[in-house]
Amino acid sequence: MGIKTTYNLSALWCLNGAAQLGQKCWVYCLVIAQLLRHHTGEANDPINRLNKEFSPGFRLRRGSAVFLGFFLFIAANGFVPSPAVADSAVVQLVQAAKARTQLAITYDGSYFSIAYPNGDVPADVGVCTDVVIRSYRALGIDLQQLVHEDMVANFELYPSRRVWGLTQPDTNIDHRRVLNLAVYFRRHGQELAISHNPGLYSAGDIVTWQLPGNLPHIGIVSDVRSEISGNPLVVHNMGLGPKLQDMLFDYEITGHYRFFPVDY
Repeated sequence: MGIKTTYNLSALWCLNGAAQLGQKCWVYCLVIAQLLRHHTGEANDPINRLNKEFSPGFRLRRGSAVFLGFFLFIAANGFVPSPAVADSAVVQLVQAAKARTQLAITYDGSYFSIAYPNGDVPADVGVCTDVVIRSYRALGIDLQQLVHEDMVANFELYPSRRVWGLTQPDTNIDHRRVLNLAVYFRRHGQELAISHNPGLYSAGDIVTWQLPGNLPHIGIVSDVRSEISGNPLVVHNMGLGPKLQDMLFDYEITGHYRFFPVDY
């Protein structure tokens, strides 16, 4: 492979990776600019000005540029082995969620005083958030504790004061509210694209919706697809207990997340 071809490929890797990672940091743009400058020439580089504007002293060696470009590409496409996206964790979460559909659960959104950490409402009751909470518990992940600790440190980033008029965290209910879980997943997981393309939803993804009556809802994408629509089925509880249903696109999607703690 020639030098020019190598840098062309690394530029494409950077472009692909940065785009898929959502351009969360301007350094991706600088990497692309540096790569393009090497193989197009200073005069023909339309975004070299971005490099100078953001960081006049920024200089990236060619070898490092190739490595960075390749790393961004494989990171964006999920090829980097990581405990956070391990297949075994996805399988465990999805299996735990589907197992919830075999239980008789009465929908009850009442306020319960529960233990902390690892507290739970009575086993025969639950709402949509309890499907998510209990499925993650099967992996040893306690969303009650995780959400509480984050709210203690960042209370104003959560909607508790604005929506419910609360002035402090509450371990009994905070993690059982869709809006709080959405904030937590956005802050500590991956926030993915909202789309009507079923191919962009993978097993283990968390999805939130806005139901009629301005009601938030949440569920877990399964590894089963509808033979009719081709859509991934979702495990959720909308009032009749946990169900595995083809409902992904039935309501307005408000959030799309993936959450597996890096130290899991």
